[in-house]
Amino acid sequence: MHIEDDNVYMKLPLAILAQRSNMVKKWHDAMVKDPSLGSSVLQALPLKGGNANAYEQLLMLVLPLSLREHRPLATRNFQELRAMEGVTAYLEMPDEVAAIERAIQDLLKAGEPEPPAERIEHEHYCSKLTYDGLYFLIFCSNVLLRLPASVIAFRCPTIAAMLGEALGECTQGRTKEDPIILHYGTITDWYPLLRWILPLDNFAGLDTLTTTELLSVLDLCDFLTMSEDLKVVASILHKRRDDKLSTGP
Repeated sequence: MHIEDDNVYMKLPLAILAQRSNMVKKWHDAMVKDPSLGSSVLQALPLKGGNANAYEQLLMLVLPLSLREHRPLATRNFQELRAMEGVTAYLEMPDEVAAIERAIQDLLKAGEPEPPAERIEHEHYCSKLTYDGLYFLIFCSNVLLRLPASVIAFRCPTIAAMLGEALGECTQGRTKEDPIILHYGTITDWYPLLRWILPLDNFAGLDTLTTTELLSVLDLCDFLTMSEDLKVVASILHKRRDDKLSTGP
């Protein structure tokens, strides 16, 4: 399986998970008809909800590899339970969702306060560039960025559509409490793109990015329908087509 948010591959016993997850059961039934599904990295089944940490917490519950590694719900803290809560709902595991909710209620009844969700703010991008900075939340990493809206919208039709025809009439994104949600990619994916399309003094150009960073930029340019920028990045990658992913320029 491929956890898309973190680009992590995991080989999991599908038959065991299928007994607990309605979503995985559908995959398991499909694999009976087509054994090639999930049989290699190229045929990996995509998991689009949650990151590797959330899945690790869940797997330590439903796939105990040893008694030492098995951690019942009663031993979990709020952060771990909340991480599992989202993943089990995504995987359609109603019994686990109910059990996790009971564990959360037990912590609340015991008087343990639930910490607020941590939001990481990258003030590096707080706008000195324009007067119209808007708040964006990169959902998969829970990272809040304040970006110059007119610069982003000028380069990106998808963002322009999010903001509407008149930026001045946009109410969402004006405060941290009401950010514009970006449901695609992690902060690791977005950082190289933002360094490129925002005129920051310390960026030396696309050629200075590693091949892995360029692939992230290419993917996000495609997601954001930035067709001209997509061509530029693709051209650089074409020149590096023999490079390994971990190498630089």
